[in-house]
Amino acid sequence: MTVEMKEVESTGFMPLSSVSQQHGDYLRFRIDPSPVLKRLQRLIGAKEWDAKSSRWVQDISREPMANDAFINDLMFVLEGYMNHNIIMGNLKSEEAHKITNNMMQSIIIMVAMRGKDYGIHPAKRSVIMNMIDDSVFITLTRAVNDGQRMHDDMNFRQTQHSMGRSAQMDGQGKT
Repeated sequence: MTVEMKEVESTGFMPLSSVSQQHGDYLRFRIDPSPVLKRLQRLIGAKEWDAKSSRWVQDISREPMANDAFINDLMFVLEGYMNHNIIMGNLKSEEAHKITNNMMQSIIIMVAMRGKDYGIHPAKRSVIMNMIDDSVFITLTRAVNDGQRMHDDMNFRQTQHSMGRSAQMDGQGKT
């Protein structure tokens, strides 16, 4: 695993140096919702990055908002709503809202039925729901009006143009 990929795994963000070097990885990263899902898992489960062991560990300074059973069930539901097909889709704003609302209804029902089994303190329910709702909606807005594909196409064209100009300049300097 490269340093850049470790940084993506630990922070959830790709460094700009990696973007210019690995355009294909950047595009994959942009359409891959798994960093958002992993971030939700870590926030709800109170995990922190331990640089010594190079892994995620329990943050002893705070209590998890829910147990692993909830996190696993939540990921099962979210993966159905946050996937490549939807992110690369051409949604209208209303459709992104509808998908988010349907997903939230599923999670609300799940929590209402099994809240005690999930170890969710009633005071934390709204915090958890808002984190999920915001994360999913922001991820889904990548697909509104074909935005993600247009953004990726524009970046690809800019990169190709820059690479072409660099090659031209390299060719001009050599006689």
